[in-house]
Amino acid sequence: MRNVMTVHEEAIRYSLCYLGFIATSDAVEKQEAKAKNSSWCIAKTSASDVALNDNIEYACNVLGDCKMIQPGGSCFQPNNLFNHASVVMNQYYALNGRNTWNCYFSGSGLIVANDPSYGSCKYA
Repeated sequence: MRNVMTVHEEAIRYSLCYLGFIATSDAVEKQEAKAKNSSWCIAKTSASDVALNDNIEYACNVLGDCKMIQPGGSCFQPNNLFNHASVVMNQYYALNGRNTWNCYFSGSGLIVANDPSYGSCKYA
C-alpha cells in the first residue's frame, strides 16, 4: 500500500523527480524489492557464545522448527554455534520481511549482500 502524501509533499516530490534528484516511486520500489531479496542475515563473528545461543533459542521458538541445524539437517555441518545461529537468524529475518530490525538480535546480527548458502544448506 502506498503512503498518502499531502499536496505539498507531492509537489515537492514531483519537482525533485523532474530535476533528477530522486528516482520515480516505481524505480525506488523496484530497487528496494531487489535489495530486500538479495540480503541475508548472519551472526557477527564478534558475537559471544551466549548471544549466539540466545539467538538460536529465540529464532527457533519463533520459527517453530529448527530441524535444519539438528544432526542430519541440511545445515547441521559445520557443527558450530556461529553457523547454526546464522542459519536460524536468517530464517527469522526472511520470515519477517528482511527488515533491518529483524536482523538486530541485540547487536549480534549482520546483514550481508552475498548469499551465505553452501552445499545443501540454502539460506532463504
